[in-house]
Parts: sequence; C-alpha cells; structure tokens
Amino acid sequence: MNEEHYRLTKLSFQEFITELDAIWAELQNPASNISKKAREEGIDLSPLRGLKREAAIQVESRESGFDVTAIVMAFVAHGVVEAVKAAWTHLIAPRIKEDLGEDSIKREG
Repeated sequence: MNEEHYRLTKLSFQEFITELDAIWAELQNPASNISKKAREEGIDLSPLRGLKREAAIQVESRESGFDVTAIVMAFVAHGVVEAVKAAWTHLIAPRIKEDLGEDSIKREG
C-alpha cells in the first residue's frame, strides 16, 4: 500500500470525499473530459474502470485543527497502484484544485 499525506485547508473532509467521488465517477466514463485528458497525457484508465473508488483510493482523516484537516490517501488497488497514482497526480488532484481552489489541498512531506 502506498500512502501520501495531505492537508485540507479550505474544505471539509466530506466536501473532499464528495469531490473525489464525483471525479472518480467521471473517470469511469471513457467519453468524459477527464478521460479525454488522460488519453492526451498517455494515462491508461482502463485498469481503473469498474473499480469502486474505495477499492483504489482509501482516504482517512487522521487529525484536525483550526480550519485544517490532515488526511492520508492510501493507494490500495492491487495490481494497478501505478495507474491510480498517475490518475491522482495528473488528473484528480489538479481537478480538485481547479474546482475547489489551488490551496484547498496541499501535500505534506
């Protein structure tokens, strides 16, 4: 299992999960804009299609403070971790920042 740590600064944990799930649903549709962007960037999403988001990316809130929530993203999809990480790095995280603000999520470490 691969983990990455992030801070949510301008959105709640639930808002983040809602956005993540919406983007994941778009990834499942080969005709969606995000799927088109994946093809342009050479990212093969076919191994991820049919996977539930929770089977590929598990998110856990570890601690919270004043307007900041620390989360752990665990990339757990057996056999397709690299595809999941590529989708996260090049498609999902940039889309979250575009939709919810550049400083809404920040990687730690």
